[in-house]
Amino acid sequence: MAEGRDPFVRVQYNYSREIEQLDITVILENGITYKVLVKQLPYTREELDICSKFTYSNRSIKKTVTVKCNRPLQGKYIEIVASSPAETTLKVFEIERFECANGTYGGNCSKICSDGCNKQCDKNTGDCICKGSRWGNLCNQTCPSSCDKNTCNSNTGACIRDTGYCEKCKIGYMGDVCNQSCPDHCVHCDQNGYKCLTCVNKRNQTCAYGCEDGWFGELCDDKCSAAVLNCVQCFLTDNAPVCTHCADRWYLMDTNCIKCPENCSLCVSSEECLECKNTFYYGKTCNLTCNTACINKTCDITGICEHGCDNSKYGKECDKECMKHCKTCLNSTMCLECEDGYFGKSCTMCPKCCDGCIRDHGCPIGSRSCTSLVVYLGTQFSVSSLSSTECPYLNSYLCQKPNPAPSSQLRALTPTHYLRVCSNNSQR
Repeated sequence: MAEGRDPFVRVQYNYSREIEQLDITVILENGITYKVLVKQLPYTREELDICSKFTYSNRSIKKTVTVKCNRPLQGKYIEIVASSPAETTLKVFEIERFECANGTYGGNCSKICSDGCNKQCDKNTGDCICKGSRWGNLCNQTCPSSCDKNTCNSNTGACIRDTGYCEKCKIGYMGDVCNQSCPDHCVHCDQNGYKCLTCVNKRNQTCAYGCEDGWFGELCDDKCSAAVLNCVQCFLTDNAPVCTHCADRWYLMDTNCIKCPENCSLCVSSEECLECKNTFYYGKTCNLTCNTACINKTCDITGICEHGCDNSKYGKECDKECMKHCKTCLNSTMCLECEDGYFGKSCTMCPKCCDGCIRDHGCPIGSRSCTSLVVYLGTQFSVSSLSSTECPYLNSYLCQKPNPAPSSQLRALTPTHYLRVCSNNSQR
């Protein structure tokens, strides 16, 4: 079944697990049918995936429901679906997987693993890998005393004959005399075959904890990318590999890996990139070029310039013009760096009595080019027309705005007018 419009909650494990029972804390709504599925693939729903299904008929209530699967199911995803003819919601607070503690097994975990087991046993059946002196499914039988070093075949109890055969190989080796390496992608194996020692029991050739990423099959010796082009993680079902994760710049569609748009390094479809392959592009499919006004011409996937703007621009996308004569600005009213000959937050022109100016103060210390006094009535007075007693600021150099005017000649000017004169550092 393909996913419909019914609300659902999906959780994912790191690897596939066998699940028989779940405790789910959920708000149950009247008339809603709830399905609990255990799946190998996230985006499909099959009848065989259904662990349990029930319809609730009562007032709404928050409750922890114990769900027992009709049979043990193997899967990496747990999904809860709420189905109703009318629009509804699904609120799930907690999902707990029921599993026996290490050393116990059975339907209610009341049985204790045999002390003949090598560490753990199967949590459903109690089967285990036996210690050297035990044999049988539950490792509850002792090897005959006639066996050398009390070791015997863990399945039959037969003694190991004096043939030079090894009872147990070192990790990573197999064969009668332990002279063959285990398959590359099976961590441990039985020396009598290709059985992983991490299997639930010795009669089962399936790796209990799955294969390393990129490999599949009972022996973990088949490569995903050889079976499904550009697949880096897969598993075997019905004798066919099913891809679950694709390589970078590829995305999963059904069970195939499809190439992402040209400038994508990570995507979920042909129309949605999650990451562009470099910072010169942005947009849903990384098909747009960052604004050239961005510093280094780089931006994030939304087009925002990460390192600020260049070329007298400002704004998240560096698409707005700074004020006139401003080289770098914070916004439309705050300039951070003016062109030569201008200063201040608004890039005011430097006074004529200065031979240059600095951003915050106008004329710089040491400016020595004052040749005239300018009254803002359009009248000019030469320096020689005022004596040092009338203009005590003439022998120093930083432009100021004294008010009232220091010259007795100009005291008749209204207070709104002023002289451009020079002063030294001590008079700033």
